[in-house]
Amino acid sequence: MELDFRTKFITTFTVATLLISGNQKGNSVLLYFMVGLIPFLLFFIKKEYKIAIVNGGLYVAIFWLEELVVGTTDSMINFIILAISAIFIRLYPGVMMGYYTMKTTKMVDLIKSLKNAKVPDYITIPISVMFRFFFSLSHDYGEIKKAKKLQGIGVKEIFTKPIKTLEYSIVPLSMCALRAADDVSISAMSRGLRPGLERSSISDAKLKYYDYIMFIIMITLFVIHIWSKYVRS
Repeated sequence: MELDFRTKFITTFTVATLLISGNQKGNSVLLYFMVGLIPFLLFFIKKEYKIAIVNGGLYVAIFWLEELVVGTTDSMINFIILAISAIFIRLYPGVMMGYYTMKTTKMVDLIKSLKNAKVPDYITIPISVMFRFFFSLSHDYGEIKKAKKLQGIGVKEIFTKPIKTLEYSIVPLSMCALRAADDVSISAMSRGLRPGLERSSISDAKLKYYDYIMFIIMITLFVIHIWSKYVRS
């Protein structure tokens, strides 16, 4: 199942908005818990089992840790657990949904989806260039991590040799970012990404039946969220 970029974008916006602004107490707890599971379920469907199980398991564990422990321990432990759970329960699913969108969207499909949505070129081109830039930078960072392992720099060295770790991370990453910016600009020009220019595409990206199902689910969640937060209260 390959969701259209428009569906991924709306799902990312919905998950992030509901979890950040929602009142995750009382009868609404289960609803927001299910919303937070959406990105991990999509990763599982995409056969990214390791990402889905590890990150989804961490989300579930911290969610139930807050439900079971908070209120039964002293104030300091409650504060620590609430601080950790606030990051994972409210922010982490939205971040993972954004990661899913970037990881599973090809550049050609992104441009085609935005074109199908009648998005103007002055918005489409910067978005496509930005996505390509972060994709190139993430690939370069993976190579930097491999080089750091060859130098014997791992997680332990963050605490034992922080200056060296920072040097071997920030300096090459900054140089890669400058190079990636130039490469992406050249690539955009060579692909004919100019405002007002008609372009052909090999992508067959379009809305399919499961995209419409996701739209209905997201709209339903938004309606329930607004009703529970503003109308019922």
